[in-house]
Amino acid sequence: MVYFDKYVVDMTDAECREFITQLIEKVEVYEERQPDGKWIKDIKFKIPMINKETLFGLDNLNQVETVALLSKMI
Repeated sequence: MVYFDKYVVDMTDAECREFITQLIEKVEVYEERQPDGKWIKDIKFKIPMINKETLFGLDNLNQVETVALLSKMI
């Protein structure tokens, strides 16, 4: 699944939705958005895709993103 974006780039929206539907077994959502911004409880995939120790979130403000500009000095 590392090159997922390479596979779906040529798919139509309908094909992409069908592909995703085939991968996802169940999505659990909260009835209301949580104070920390989360709205999805859990996503269960039909195939092992994410290690249980892996922490990720859709609206998780605890994540830190870094952008760096590298340039070659001549």
